[in-house]
Amino acid sequence: MIKFLITGGAGFIGSSLVKKLIENDYEVIVYDNLTYGNKQFLPDSKSLVFIEGDINDSEYLKKTIVKYSPNYVYHLAAIHFIPDCNSNPKKALNINTIGTESVLNACKNNKIEQIIFSSTAAVYPINNFPNSEDDTIVGPIDIYGLSKLFSEMLVKKFYNETGIQSVVLRLFNAVGPRETNPHIIPHIFQSAKSSNLIPLGNLKPKRDYIHVDDIARAFLNLTIKHEKIKGFDIFNVGSGKEYSVNDLIKMIQNIIGKKLTVQKSDDRVRKLERMHLVSDISKIKKVIGWEPKITLDKALLDTYNYYNGL
Repeated sequence: MIKFLITGGAGFIGSSLVKKLIENDYEVIVYDNLTYGNKQFLPDSKSLVFIEGDINDSEYLKKTIVKYSPNYVYHLAAIHFIPDCNSNPKKALNINTIGTESVLNACKNNKIEQIIFSSTAAVYPINNFPNSEDDTIVGPIDIYGLSKLFSEMLVKKFYNETGIQSVVLRLFNAVGPRETNPHIIPHIFQSAKSSNLIPLGNLKPKRDYIHVDDIARAFLNLTIKHEKIKGFDIFNVGSGKEYSVNDLIKMIQNIIGKKLTVQKSDDRVRKLERMHLVSDISKIKKVIGWEPKITLDKALLDTYNYYNGL
């Protein structure tokens, strides 16, 4: 039986990935310290083993990998919410960067065939055009992006040292059920449950939104079609389309059936803002034939149904 180990597997994206793998009859080992994840997000399955552990507990992580001998490792454990990273850079670097080094070290000298690292579009510089993985220019503007960019370099170093196929996925803005951070879409839905007044920051920035289930499918397809991938490679995972906060408000109003009024909140205004952040997904389409199947309207509806049921 093919086995996958997923760090951060009880989180937002991780839990969708676990569900996808279980549906495809794989065995899954979830390694998560539950700081951001939730065991209730995980399916009840005999094919799933949950290990409560921290990625920076190197010895325990190594013992887990030796015990379960996963064929593939997906590293998702991280602190994602940018305001949290900026307010506590030491914590962000410790989890996102030092933690990645710990995971990579634990994967050495084991029979792992591939590791996929969950990175971010935040490694790209400020610009007004779709971002391509093959552009040599990167330019994070926050601690989160910096922590992930350095981790990408560690993943490349790991490949050079071990020869184990190592893939970096630069994820754009994930949307869907079980979000564990107060990003803008869950914030709007949660606020709208009790009020028509929604506190928000800048309404003009545009972002590229992608359903978590499409992200999960990208991970799995990159493993299934691993023979088409170079030893080390980087892929964008996004929709290739961008939407402003104003666009989101209009779409969400249609879903919930009521008018929302935006209230300017200084707490939600970023000091340094990107007006555009959109993906060029031509590379992943060409290499493995992946492209998103779920529209933003459907992603928002899935998110609404989840929060409406809480």
